[in-house]
Amino acid sequence: MAHPDALSEWTRWVSNNGTQLPKPQATLLAWWRVGSALTRSCGRLTVATLLARLLQRTVATIEQRRAEWCLEAP
Repeated sequence: MAHPDALSEWTRWVSNNGTQLPKPQATLLAWWRVGSALTRSCGRLTVATLLARLLQRTVATIEQRRAEWCLEAP
């Protein structure tokens, strides 16, 4: 697909400049922002479906990562 470069660039930007988040959280945030921009939607399933196709993962995997990201740390 044509957009993995954009995904990598956003991930780098968020990790280095955008937040104080740990790398896994910054990565997911970057993925979600790119997915929202590309789909022009903030719909959870719409963005997860696009990301699954871009990242060659299942929608369930993307949804699980997003759900874990939202969990409160112990």
